[in-house]
Amino acid sequence: MSFLHLTLRYLVATGLLLLMQTSFAAEHEQSEQNSDILSLDIEQLMNMEVTSVSKKAQTLSDSAAAVFVITQEDIHHSGVTSIPEALRMAPGIEVARIDTNKWAISSRGFNGRFANKLLVMIDGRTVYTPAFSGVYWDVQDTLLEDIERIEVIRGPGATLWGANAVNGVINIITKNAIDTQGTLFSAGGGTHERAFGSIRYGTQLDPDSFGKIYFKGNKRSNYDLKGGGSADDDWTSYQGGGRLDRQLNNQDHLTIQGDLYQNKNSEFSELAYLSPPSLGYSDQSTRSKGANILTRWEHTESLTSSYKLQAYYNYTNRDEAYADITHQTLDMEFQHRFSLLNNHDIIWGTGYRYIWADFDMVEGSYVEDNDNERLYNLFVQDEITLIDNTLWLTLGSKFEHNEYTNWEIQPTARIFWNINPRHKLWSSISRANRIPSRFEYDSSLVFPSPGGFPVFKLQGNRNIKSEEVTSYEIGYRVIPSSSISIDTTIYYSEYKDLLDFTSVLPAALTDPIVINLNNAQTGYTSGFELASHWQMNNWWGWDLAYNYYNQTLKSINDELVTDSPHQNLSLRSDIQLRENLNLNLWFKYTDDFTDYLENRKTTIDSYTTLDARLAWQVDKALELSITGQNLLEPDHIEYVRGNSIDDGVEIERAFYFKLLWQY
Repeated sequence: MSFLHLTLRYLVATGLLLLMQTSFAAEHEQSEQNSDILSLDIEQLMNMEVTSVSKKAQTLSDSAAAVFVITQEDIHHSGVTSIPEALRMAPGIEVARIDTNKWAISSRGFNGRFANKLLVMIDGRTVYTPAFSGVYWDVQDTLLEDIERIEVIRGPGATLWGANAVNGVINIITKNAIDTQGTLFSAGGGTHERAFGSIRYGTQLDPDSFGKIYFKGNKRSNYDLKGGGSADDDWTSYQGGGRLDRQLNNQDHLTIQGDLYQNKNSEFSELAYLSPPSLGYSDQSTRSKGANILTRWEHTESLTSSYKLQAYYNYTNRDEAYADITHQTLDMEFQHRFSLLNNHDIIWGTGYRYIWADFDMVEGSYVEDNDNERLYNLFVQDEITLIDNTLWLTLGSKFEHNEYTNWEIQPTARIFWNINPRHKLWSSISRANRIPSRFEYDSSLVFPSPGGFPVFKLQGNRNIKSEEVTSYEIGYRVIPSSSISIDTTIYYSEYKDLLDFTSVLPAALTDPIVINLNNAQTGYTSGFELASHWQMNNWWGWDLAYNYYNQTLKSINDELVTDSPHQNLSLRSDIQLRENLNLNLWFKYTDDFTDYLENRKTTIDSYTTLDARLAWQVDKALELSITGQNLLEPDHIEYVRGNSIDDGVEIERAFYFKLLWQY
């Protein structure tokens, strides 16, 4: 069935719901008890505060960047059970589910399980793995009800956030402990989400201190392979933690928070060996565990003057078929904001990160782990008021030193024009770098060939350089009426020194095929992104996110490589059927795209999904809901994890029930 036909069916279905609601309209017009996002007018939504764009609080509408905010209400109404699935709401963010416990997530292209051009943080704590500069999404979790918002910035953010913030920054911000008081209990289960539950308790410790503790667990079942049989990808996870917020005085605030987690993911892996037999099999589970603790002191002198000191320690261990890897990270950052000459708003800061690493690799592979990594940086950004309340110019740069390429300079220039309260225009030019990972710089990794013999051997390169992007963006925000907001962005990005591979054929049949890394790939990307909200009335709202993406890469072999769909669309509808009954619909479309697997062209077909959630607010404390996911077809493939399309995992239609109790 075509995308157009499915779209028409969806719109007709929601139109019928509108007719059914006509008899309830008068009741809703008189009700003033909505306290969630449906009760906010458009100007309030556009004036939500964000902090990740400029490392200071500013309204979304006044941000000179392509920023999108996923609110707590968005997460709650969508029925998602993980952070990766929530990110599908944002334009320009590509989310492909690989199997039960793995995702490929990127911003503005370059997607894959080991995508490495998107910086992800939880409350300012960087969560990428230094092994490959990407994110293991199965271990990035928290209590979803405790997320205040997710700030999604598309485009380079390296001037403030540093290397690897190449195509975007995601900052998951959790609630202050004062906003999580009382007891929360949730539980549920269904066809794929077999069982899940969480409990949180928050209390006031003294007049100035608030704390909370939480625990959560999930059990997900296997999917099936397109070629037949189970994907052996079931997933069990547990996590707990707590947070303390203390107001030391009128100017100083202290936060201490931490988490512990443990995961078990089933895997069925081919293992390569340099000694015969070259190919073996393992169905051992991937086991992950970790812990983190973060402390942050914030001192506010005035609306334009403040200090912040943050430090965190992060421990991760991942034991899977190919390797047992442990990382320990100590990170410290100081930031100072002040005004100068009445028209300069300056933020500067410095940071230091130390990473201990230990690698226990499968036979034939190795990673040098004698030298631990040290990164230190200095950044400065000046927002200059050119015309009061109308025109601002922002200039800044980050100066960062790493173990592999020494110094990296990552500047930006942004201009913001407040045409009037309903029309905003901004533009930017930015440069960002992705520094090499430990695997790319100094390692030797073996993998099986499709036939099992001989094996591939991926060889690191100590002369490798940072990947670099220069990005040009222009954005326009408009509020054409009190019920509609539109936020658009057009961008063009040029890349150089991208990683590429060359193969060296073996001298003997028993020798591996050596794959060498180099910086021989260049290219460009361009696209258009749209986010819009339409509040039809106080009981029905729509959210649209759309992006068009184009990518051209030139490798040594002059091949054009496409690894992301040209179009993604998300259309959400939040309907309050009754005062205590909500219906949430979420329509998603992803275009087909072509990728290269084992040097073979593979096409991932387009897919269209519809999720629906019906929630009954039994009383002030208790909510019952049922959610259906992927309702338009029994299954679809979003990513191919092996050597052919038959290795694709079928993401199936699913249902689950949930009980949420807060008092």
